[in-house]
Amino acid sequence: MCDFAIRNLSGRGRPLDYYEDRPGEVRSGRRGRGVISVIIPTYNRALFLERSIRSVAGQTRACGELIVVDDGSTDDTRLRVAACAAQTAISVRYIHQDNQGAAAARNTGIKAARGELLAFLDSDDRFVPEKLARQFKAMRDEPQYLVSHTRETWYRHGRILRQKKKHQPPHGEIFKACLKMCMVGMSTVMVRKELFDRYGM
Repeated sequence: MCDFAIRNLSGRGRPLDYYEDRPGEVRSGRRGRGVISVIIPTYNRALFLERSIRSVAGQTRACGELIVVDDGSTDDTRLRVAACAAQTAISVRYIHQDNQGAAAARNTGIKAARGELLAFLDSDDRFVPEKLARQFKAMRDEPQYLVSHTRETWYRHGRILRQKKKHQPPHGEIFKACLKMCMVGMSTVMVRKELFDRYGM
């Protein structure tokens, strides 16, 4: 539900490019060619979520929309998303649903997305500033690619964790390696929405 008080948190008297979808009424719109939709599923991570949203807003290639799917949070996630939306130029869309898990929240975001390309970001992760630009270029230059991914760096208590070799994804064809273990982090993925149109979820 769109809340007028939330829309005007900026204090500038102008409507923000921020709105909320009612549960069960997720709107999907016309597909934007070359547009990137970033989907953040979240559950009770309000403190980390602001940092994640800022990392999307700070991209060298702006996304067309940021969709935050709140998977039944009981903290102040909704208000924090609205406050972040007031401080950024990107379009922010907030969807609240009953708790169903991260995969279901991502699926909700996929259904709602208007972009031709979808990128995912876990709510305790963040993008480096060039992430979307580099991946967009790769997907544009190689139109046969349906999915791409990047490397990721793991941190614990502010220190970099070295990934074991078995967790490092290979270059090129990775399908067989992914059958053995999860080689690709969700926050590294960019996928063409047509893949879901063609094969479902």
